[in-house]
Amino acid sequence: MQTKTTEVVKIHNRKEFTEKTISLINTEWPKSEHVRESVLAASNDNMPMSIVLVTDDQQVLGHLRIIKTQENMLGVETVVVANECRGTGLGRKLMDEAERIATEYYNSRDHQGERYLYLSTSTAQPFYEKCGYAVTEAPQAFGNVVSNLSTGQLTGLAAMLQKRQQQMQVEQPQSVTRKGEIWMRKRL
Repeated sequence: MQTKTTEVVKIHNRKEFTEKTISLINTEWPKSEHVRESVLAASNDNMPMSIVLVTDDQQVLGHLRIIKTQENMLGVETVVVANECRGTGLGRKLMDEAERIATEYYNSRDHQGERYLYLSTSTAQPFYEKCGYAVTEAPQAFGNVVSNLSTGQLTGLAAMLQKRQQQMQVEQPQSVTRKGEIWMRKRL
């Protein structure tokens, strides 16, 4: 692929990239466009926040979402880079921006205590290790993320969990993890 100029933008500031972002995410994890659109529409500066990697010719090459718990712990989810762009440094560029945003978020709230950015993966552990992440226990605080969801999102989540119940295993009390999923974190 020819090298293109890219920039990372917040989806809530550049809504014109919503449709292309949905298409990119659905290449990795197919879901209804309506569900994807509602998740992207929730993006804001106070979290959750979706950021996208776009080219000067308006292509969307990557996406990730930063979420927070009630305890103000931050995590990254739905990280995807277009297949043809993997291994080119664009994933690292997205992660660097997520870490910058997370650090800024913690600093703006005079966050006391440890500052980590969490994520879970079943396929990209080597990539995240190269980015400085280390394997950790699944944080219990991420069980509280559901408090940030709308009624419609909670209904969809309940249906999804019911369907996937047989694929789930308990790692520790109140911390549910899919089989093969590894939790990682990086100190900011």
